[in-house]
Amino acid sequence: MNSSHRIPQQHSQKSISVFGASLDVGNMGCRALAASLIGLLRRARPETRIHLLYGRPNSMCKTVRLDDAHEVTVHVVNHRLSLRSRLNEHLLWIVLLALIYRVIPWQRLRQAILRRNRFLRTLAQSEFVGDIRGGDSFSDIYGRRRLFFGSLPTIAALLIGCRVILLPQTIGPFQRRWARWLARWTLSRATLIYARDRESLDTARSLLDDEEQNRSVRLSPDVAFSLQPIEPKPWGIEPPLPADRQEPVMGLNVSGLLYMGGYTGNNMFNLQCDYKEMIDRLGDQLLEHTPARLLLIPHTFGSSAQTDAPACRQLWERLSARYPGRVHLAEGDYDQNEVKAVIGQCDFFMGSRMHACIGALSQNIPTVGLAYSRKFRGVFDSVGVADAVVDLRRVASAEEVLETCLNIYDKRSFWAERLKDRIALARRQLDQCFNQDIWNTERQTDRPAPQRLVDDTA
Repeated sequence: MNSSHRIPQQHSQKSISVFGASLDVGNMGCRALAASLIGLLRRARPETRIHLLYGRPNSMCKTVRLDDAHEVTVHVVNHRLSLRSRLNEHLLWIVLLALIYRVIPWQRLRQAILRRNRFLRTLAQSEFVGDIRGGDSFSDIYGRRRLFFGSLPTIAALLIGCRVILLPQTIGPFQRRWARWLARWTLSRATLIYARDRESLDTARSLLDDEEQNRSVRLSPDVAFSLQPIEPKPWGIEPPLPADRQEPVMGLNVSGLLYMGGYTGNNMFNLQCDYKEMIDRLGDQLLEHTPARLLLIPHTFGSSAQTDAPACRQLWERLSARYPGRVHLAEGDYDQNEVKAVIGQCDFFMGSRMHACIGALSQNIPTVGLAYSRKFRGVFDSVGVADAVVDLRRVASAEEVLETCLNIYDKRSFWAERLKDRIALARRQLDQCFNQDIWNTERQTDRPAPQRLVDDTA
């Protein structure tokens, strides 16, 4: 590389950029991914600057807790889709600039593009660009808009020649022809592709015909298996769990998204049962058949209709009247680490949000996944417990769900022991991935690396 394009020594600190990991959403699964990635990257390379790039009104710095004793500052670089946003922050303009950068041969103009656009400049200065898509958005299952707009930042990074790594996530399904084409285009240009389940691994490989590209697809556990629980102060559980309780605690996460029938409101995930009725009957029967307490735990917060807190509260109000003193509601103002600590109070767990289930599994808590997509079985299979998933797209009655839950609840000591070694292995695999693999793989693309800036000032 020509020395005139190198970053001056005082600005030579290495950096990494990450797409699809937000710290500003009410979905604790998305925030768990972000916090987990930050922790894994920081432990592997403490000196590296971390940038999260996602949609928000402005760029800023955020402090993230890694555990009770450590925290780290990350840099959030924004993009916008609003017509009222500044042109240089609009995602479509950023992609257009990246395309111009790709096709023009003049280095001075390329340098000017990077110098004047913070988003592209951040990408160009990164050792690699990681893309995690919220864990499950590299698919058209949630609609065309999410896949299309979620792909634009990655397209921009590839156009300017960045080394792009698809971090552990679900890949597919792709039901539409254009979605398969877009997925193939992206996968064929990525340096590394990490699938968090075997079906995603097969999906990625099926889209890559070239043998060399197939070797770039690898299996890795979900990064949230590494997230550390942090005790909330106060706990925010109503009524409080007794300090000297003798009864087991069953945790239940109720999905507000399924409660409202999916984003479309008309059972968009094609569940075979009425989710509201099934959850109500499940809670009632579990309390009737066991001496346990039931702790209702939201995992998505905020003001949108799909949040979990209102659905959990409605169920809590109904069940509390039938079983006074035995039903508890987690209603604190939690972050991703704190809600994991709340889940850690349980002896047995059931969840319709997958990262709520991961929060339980990663603490060796026997867990039943109440699934609405294939991602559940794949992630549960990654720690050897695929048989603890109940697919609500195929199970038509609450009785079938109850049977699986009671069976695992009754044998929870066996299941906890079964998880112990598997979770330890998953954490070792993540350490291998983030301590070595992602740093040691060379660029596998014919596209030139982005030009370094003469002046790296923000």
